[in-house]
Amino acid sequence: MKIRASLLTDEQVVHTHSGGFSFSSISVVGTHTLCLTNQGRVFVHDTGGLFGTDTVHNIACNPGKIRITQFMDRLVTLEGKDSFPFGFKILLSIPDFEKCLNQMPAECFQFPIDAASEIPVYATYGSETNAYMKLGLKADQFELMTGSVIANKIYTIPYHRITAANRIDAFHLKLDGFFDLEWTTIPSIQLFIPQQDKLLALLALQQKAPKLQELIGSFQELYPMSYSGRFNGIKHEGQEGTLALGNDLTITIVDESKWSVIHRFQLKMDDWYYENELNRTLVVQQGTPYVIDVKRADAITFARKTWMKPEQIFHQQIGTLQGVLFGEQYDGQEVGFLLNRTKNRMQLLLNKQMKLLPAVSLQECGMIEADNRLFMLRELEIAMIVGQESSYSLLFGSGIVKPPDSQMMGYTLMNQPFFYELSERGLTFRQGQNMVLQNVDNEEITNISVSEPLSENSYFVGVTIRINSNKEGILYKLPTHAVPGLIYEKYRQRKAPLLPQIPPAQLYLSWCRQMNDFALYNMFGQIFALQAGIREIEDNVTNREERNNRLLNFLYYAIQNQKRRLDQVSIYLPAMLESNSRELLTEAGLTSSEEPFRLMQRGFMGIGSQLKQSLAEIESILSAVYPLLIPKADMERFIRKEEKQGYARAAVTTGIGLAVTIGSGGLALPLLLGGAFLGVGAASKARDTREKQLLKAEYDHDRLDFYMTKALDTLEHLMNTLIPFHVAEANRYMSASFERLAPPYKTALLQQEAVERLFTDIARHYTYKQLPIDDSVVMSRSELMESVQASTGTANELIQLFQQEVNYDVSKQAKRPQLRSI
Repeated sequence: MKIRASLLTDEQVVHTHSGGFSFSSISVVGTHTLCLTNQGRVFVHDTGGLFGTDTVHNIACNPGKIRITQFMDRLVTLEGKDSFPFGFKILLSIPDFEKCLNQMPAECFQFPIDAASEIPVYATYGSETNAYMKLGLKADQFELMTGSVIANKIYTIPYHRITAANRIDAFHLKLDGFFDLEWTTIPSIQLFIPQQDKLLALLALQQKAPKLQELIGSFQELYPMSYSGRFNGIKHEGQEGTLALGNDLTITIVDESKWSVIHRFQLKMDDWYYENELNRTLVVQQGTPYVIDVKRADAITFARKTWMKPEQIFHQQIGTLQGVLFGEQYDGQEVGFLLNRTKNRMQLLLNKQMKLLPAVSLQECGMIEADNRLFMLRELEIAMIVGQESSYSLLFGSGIVKPPDSQMMGYTLMNQPFFYELSERGLTFRQGQNMVLQNVDNEEITNISVSEPLSENSYFVGVTIRINSNKEGILYKLPTHAVPGLIYEKYRQRKAPLLPQIPPAQLYLSWCRQMNDFALYNMFGQIFALQAGIREIEDNVTNREERNNRLLNFLYYAIQNQKRRLDQVSIYLPAMLESNSRELLTEAGLTSSEEPFRLMQRGFMGIGSQLKQSLAEIESILSAVYPLLIPKADMERFIRKEEKQGYARAAVTTGIGLAVTIGSGGLALPLLLGGAFLGVGAASKARDTREKQLLKAEYDHDRLDFYMTKALDTLEHLMNTLIPFHVAEANRYMSASFERLAPPYKTALLQQEAVERLFTDIARHYTYKQLPIDDSVVMSRSELMESVQASTGTANELIQLFQQEVNYDVSKQAKRPQLRSI
């Protein structure tokens, strides 16, 4: 080979490259070879091919005639400075480039101008090998910036984190220490720095820098973190820092930027609690809480391995604290909790103040969950935590948080929890032994009523207590099951002192009114609820087709319900009253007569028969569009669900003896309300889509509209003309029956036991009237009873209207001229 023949003594070829050069007479088909030598020369050889001339050229590259024009991942571009006698431009791999730098004179190479501030280097760490980066030297750290244009990343490596720096050769440096790269800690990094002076500068800066172990002592691991709490008298919130595990099992928080130790913890002596979901740690040191947050995967792994204990649990955000605990009043402070299962105790953490409340044994502090609220019952104190979306039972673990068990507790609209106490004097809402929210005397109470729809899944319901000094009343959240008992007891306590002064006739009259209202409610309540439900559907459903469909189903099935109710009330309500009366009179030593109740029964059956005829007329109109009804089986399932809920509501009253006496489950079906039919379309989803389309084609909108209008007009006539008459008739039958029953009752009421029994019956029926019609509405039964009774006013208005018309016609006729007799 001609190049070898041209080499000087001790001159050797360092790198051979195929092609990559040119000169004026270079052949087209010859073999082209370029060689770099250890003496700093570049040789090119062109064999010339079959017809060309075999040619060799060489140049000396000193000083700086080999320019490094581009650094890339795993490749470097070398380019000749001159074009005569030849020019060249070649790509070298990093190993080949390293070989050239090591074996060729350094002055042969000319680096880019910007290489002074952004020094080209190749880094090997982790899974990366010869990754091209730019090195930036600073007084206390160096930076490595990735060469990617799309996503530049800058890694900062403080000199004090380097525990060892070893120069492998002239251009290679191996650094050991704790380096944060690619979201993890790298223990070692190797740098290939093509410029020797930059490598030496990096070494010099590192050697002069202080060492982290000089600040904190020997350590094993470093991780990024943030800390919160009061350190050295200064409160910090989410402050960035570094966590170091010392060889002596200390955990040190370091602020590297300020070169200061923030705090030290002892793994064995301090209490460590871990929040698994947020990877947050709370350390309690001599009663003071500190929070440590780690986010990086390797730091999370370290924390869980080092101090996480399954029996020591921490949750920083569990809601706001209300009420009284350890003698202090709280009104919405955000809290977390610490739970030590081994010691069976817990503590609350006031997050804003970073202050721990005293630890409490789980035996002395009952924890009850109801309606996503956690009640804490300690001695005579009650506190409540609210705001947690998930279950507190899941948060604390099984066996610690329990469901409510008839505790007399509740809370205000301002989320202040309380115990409530019923006494002969009144009602007391208390948060602690000496902390009373309010005292309400019995004489002050004017009304107690349910103020919001009942919820099947809710333990509490809104109850408004009206007093003389506050007619609008105050809303309290009380246990749903306790409301009937509260209304009953408060009514008895208000009225019982007056009982000795009430004449027997007056007591009997009060009882008759209660029975009269109860009978009217059960006989006519559904039809008045039907009228109100129609208005509700008309007001809430704007689409004509959808509105008519809702009205059709509601009207039809409510009529069915009303017809069943009429039979039940007509037959069994007089029978129920007869049974109760016989029992009372027998206990008083008197004979009971069935005749008053047979009169009432015959009257009710006559009214029911007439009402069913009117309802049958509406059914006849609806028969033209029966195919559009929700299938009977689907609707029966829906109604059975409503009935089941109604019976369950009736069972609430068993504590005051109402279930047998007046419970809806034993007498009549629950009312069907219009609100339920706002969403009842879901019951018809089983119907086939094609069938619906066929029905729509057969029964167009106008036809359905026509029949619904006709049915509603007939219902309006029934409500405005016939119902007032039937209500008045029912009142007359009840009055006649009670008049016949009055003599034995007045005799019986001379005995105190009978007075007590009748008064108890009045209190029970009063309670029944105060409760809502249904769990979906707040309207009480008494309001519906008032609507039924008020309908008799319509009858009086019609009578007056007829009388006015007669008077007008007679007076008009009287003014006409009359024929005289002949």
